[in-house]
Amino acid sequence: MKIKCAICGMTAHLVNDLIEGTWLPSFYEGHEEYGPVCGSCYENLLEIGEDGEIELKEQYRGRIVFYNRDRVGESGNYLVINLTLN
Repeated sequence: MKIKCAICGMTAHLVNDLIEGTWLPSFYEGHEEYGPVCGSCYENLLEIGEDGEIELKEQYRGRIVFYNRDRVGESGNYLVINLTLN
């Protein structure tokens, strides 16, 4: 199975990249949830907000056109992943 970054459109193999910790399932721009996001976009464009949620850095809000414009859960075609590491 492959996933596509909501910001840059990069495609990767889901299981391998999730295990390596390079992809995140979602992030916020304001109150809107988007995702998934690749490790490169996470490092460069996202930050942990005051509420502990991953969000788009202030300087990029309203300036990015998302590759996948569906907000998480809106299209009805999304994948929920629960990963437990011991």
